[in-house]
Amino acid sequence: GVLGLTLLTLLLEVFLIFRPMVKQVANQMESLKQVSKNLNYEVTERDKTQIALQKSRNELEIRVEKRTADLTKEITERTLAEKNLIKAKSVAEIANRAKSDFLATISHEIRTPLNGIMGMTELLIEKRLTGKKQFYAEMIQISGKSLLRVINDVLDFSKIESGEINFEEEAI
Repeated sequence: GVLGLTLLTLLLEVFLIFRPMVKQVANQMESLKQVSKNLNYEVTERDKTQIALQKSRNELEIRVEKRTADLTKEITERTLAEKNLIKAKSVAEIANRAKSDFLATISHEIRTPLNGIMGMTELLIEKRLTGKKQFYAEMIQISGKSLLRVINDVLDFSKIESGEINFEEEAI
């Protein structure tokens, strides 16, 4: 008995001494559980945020790559179009010079024999031909002058078009 009572008393005293400490440890354990829970929540939320940021970054990089590709394509197309325009302009200028040269050569080639025809017609008209022959000679002369005016107009137009004509100022 007495020993059992002493042991029981001793145990009760130890329990009473350690009880506040046990409660304090239990409270601290509960607090640690709550802190751990909060930390786990914060880590989970941080991980979610990082995943969302990474997803946004990946999407943005894809958009930037696409836009860069689009701009590169557009620049390439514009550069090609510009080169084609420069080439077309050069071809047009060459064609225009060739046209002007052709018109100058043809007009000279036509004018020379036409001047011969007109000169000979003038000589015929001066001889005072008879009847229909005089009429025919005058018609040749009128037609020749008309043809010469047309050739001169074509040449003048060609010169104006190529910028080779100089206008003179006259007092009115």
